[in-house]
Amino acid sequence: MRIAILEWVSGGGMAREAAANIPGGLLTEGLAMLECLATGLQRGGHDVLAAVDARLVPADTQRRLAKAAQLTPVFPAEDSASPPSAWLQLGEACDVALVIAPECDHLLAGVLEALRAGDVDLVNCTGDFLLSASDKLVAAGRFGERSVAHPPTCCLSRLDEEWMLASRLTPERADPARWVVKPTDGAGCEGLQLVSEPELRSRAVAGSSSDEFPSSPASAVVQPWLDGQPLSCSAIVDRAGHRHWMPLVTQEFSGGPKPKYRGGRIADREMQCQRPTELLDNALDALGDGVLGWVGIDLIYSPTAGSWHVIEVNPRCTTSVLGLSRSYTGNLACELVGAYQGTLTGLSQEWRQAEFRV
Repeated sequence: MRIAILEWVSGGGMAREAAANIPGGLLTEGLAMLECLATGLQRGGHDVLAAVDARLVPADTQRRLAKAAQLTPVFPAEDSASPPSAWLQLGEACDVALVIAPECDHLLAGVLEALRAGDVDLVNCTGDFLLSASDKLVAAGRFGERSVAHPPTCCLSRLDEEWMLASRLTPERADPARWVVKPTDGAGCEGLQLVSEPELRSRAVAGSSSDEFPSSPASAVVQPWLDGQPLSCSAIVDRAGHRHWMPLVTQEFSGGPKPKYRGGRIADREMQCQRPTELLDNALDALGDGVLGWVGIDLIYSPTAGSWHVIEVNPRCTTSVLGLSRSYTGNLACELVGAYQGTLTGLSQEWRQAEFRV
């Protein structure tokens, strides 16, 4: 098959932004996912096409990528459409495309809608699932309706004493004075901050965004900080709706009030035995129809309380693909194609230990 991998940051999606304003973490993770998937598909005998932003992808990286994919340069002065016109051309030239883009400003949903309007077949989520997973406040409401364990979540602009008091009683709270503030439509750690209670109150009444708090109260959510082990679990969902769950992966972050994602490793065998598959299935069920391809769920496990909480659902390929691809004894990128074709009957149960850094 001819397959286009369309990664937003490295592939020209941010052509309107000055290179200096583009978050380095998003670019690093995006390039790593692009190279991982392109290499896997090329090894599986597929023809791979990809777009690259000529400003952002160094020449040596382009040469390495060119071994796995046919590259189409996107130049900001010539292609500032959203999605880039080059994406539509690549999609039309391929049997299927895979989009990797953040949910920020409902970007992922908009790009997928535009490509589908151009009759591009996609290995991506769609519909109600895509929209609800892309909005943390909507997702929290869905989780509450289906009794999916999830941190108490409130829009920053509607913060009040009653909600804060109830949230302090969460048993997994080792430090009831720490709170998480993040954009309702953010991706990864972009815009996420850990704040004290006085800082939270100050931000709630500020009324506008600032360098310290990038999101305005109306577009940010607040959650209590839950103490425990951060992990993720990904699945490939096929056309029939079958979920092929993969091993738990640890998540490692830098310290400080603005955490940065650093990578992770395949969790040990003892932790794998505790994978909360029923909770994971319930989380996907709560968000509606339209799941296809790769989905990832961020989790917190509290060993003291023996409890699991879903933090958020990512309706797209996540950085965990790096470690999982190294761990899998088969070809994980090709399994995604099988999910699209309807030929995926299951994943190998043999997984090696692996870790990754971004």
